[in-house]
Amino acid sequence: MPIQATDQWQLLYMIHSAVEQPKAVYITYDVDFVPKADGDAIGMKPVYPVWMDVRPSTYPVFNVQRKYADASGTCTWPKQECADFDPFGNKFTGQGEPGNGLGTDLQMPARGGTFGGISKLPGAARSSD
Repeated sequence: MPIQATDQWQLLYMIHSAVEQPKAVYITYDVDFVPKADGDAIGMKPVYPVWMDVRPSTYPVFNVQRKYADASGTCTWPKQECADFDPFGNKFTGQGEPGNGLGTDLQMPARGGTFGGISKLPGAARSSD
C-alpha cells in the first residue's frame, strides 16, 4: 500500500470482555516497509485496502433498534429491517428500508477510477485514492 510521509497511522481495536475486572491487553502490530524504488525494481504493484462492513458504510457499528427485535430479542440483517435509519439518519436495506436477504453489493470504481468513487452509498464517508 503506497504511503506518504504525511500519512497518519491509527489503530482502533474494539475489545470486548465478559469479565468484571479490567485486564491489561497488549497488541503487537508488525509493519514491513519497502522503499518505492526497491518495490519498483522488483515489480511490486500497489494494493489499496477496501473497508468491508456488514452494511454500506465506513462506520463499524450496526444500528438495531429495540422495537425491531423478534421474540428472541434478535434482528438479522440483511434478512430483516432492524432500525428506522442508521446512526447518521440515512436509510438503506435493513435500516429504514425492508431487509432483502442479500444486503447491498459493494460497487467498485471503473478501471482507472478513484477509490473515492466507491463511496456513493448512503452513510459512506468520502475519501480520495
